[in-house]
Amino acid sequence: MNKITLIALFAIISTPSSAKTKVYGELHTSYDRIFEVGSKSRDDFALNNSIVGVKGSNEVKKDVSFIYQISWGVGTSGYDDINNSGFNNRNQVIGFASPSGALIIGRFDTPFKTLGRKADLFWHSQLGQNRNITNARNWDVRADKIIVFQSPVFNGFQASVAYASDIADTSRVTQNAKAISVNGFYKKGKFSVGAAYEQHDFDSLSDYPSADTKALRLSTIYRDGPLKVVGFYQKEDNDFSVTSESDADVFGAGIAYTKGKRTLKAQVYSRDDDSLNKDSNLYAIGVDYKPSRQLAFYAQIAKTTNSKSLGGYSLGDDNTTTDAHGTSIGIKYKF
Repeated sequence: MNKITLIALFAIISTPSSAKTKVYGELHTSYDRIFEVGSKSRDDFALNNSIVGVKGSNEVKKDVSFIYQISWGVGTSGYDDINNSGFNNRNQVIGFASPSGALIIGRFDTPFKTLGRKADLFWHSQLGQNRNITNARNWDVRADKIIVFQSPVFNGFQASVAYASDIADTSRVTQNAKAISVNGFYKKGKFSVGAAYEQHDFDSLSDYPSADTKALRLSTIYRDGPLKVVGFYQKEDNDFSVTSESDADVFGAGIAYTKGKRTLKAQVYSRDDDSLNKDSNLYAIGVDYKPSRQLAFYAQIAKTTNSKSLGGYSLGDDNTTTDAHGTSIGIKYKF
């Protein structure tokens, strides 16, 4: 059976002909010390929403496979664990894959969120993650009721389109809303570029009838041997009639350099919110050490300014805080 390339959105399988179920996961723990202006510093040992799951496929006819994934987050605290601990639901889907593309239904990250992940050098519950800035208005959604189609790769281009019938109570979106989300990636040589669009339409049961929010994301990645350079832009248009939610522009850039088992990395993000007197900024610098493909150690320092406007995650979850900064030492193990 022909292989099809499934990017992060479809990390369910790599070869649809596989008929085995695979248990997989990631253990991620860190010690974090956070300092907030006007508040006491705090120490935190966190599992950072470690992951355990099963995934696999079964060929039902020539060039068509049934695919599935069920995963859970495991955490005592941490930055993906908003008011939650223990087990929590993550991506849980079933679908079909063929050389013509893949289709899944269930609970999954939107294509818009996927683009943000690819541009983040501190991804997945690390102190300096870009969601400190990009998700201030709930744009990194894992939707409970979503259907997603992803095309095969054609001349370096791949696209995804998704529809969610309700995103309430997912990723801190509390109002009843439908959503559409699309992305596209193009890779040629050392460069890859991506674009994504998402719109949330609030229904008559919400507090904001006839309102909608929409956002655009753009990213570019340059890789040349050990060097990786990332650029990012996000435009938010919050068309509310009875709320003070504001439009915003987010700009970001990052650089990483790998030598041997060590990677030095840094990223800077700036959020220009129309309703604020000053911007919010994120600064993060860190080093990763990978003695093997599965095991990684890291240390990092990160800071946000005007963090009281950011609404969530590691350095923006306290409404009384003006600025926040912290240090983090962590271990990640994939199996």
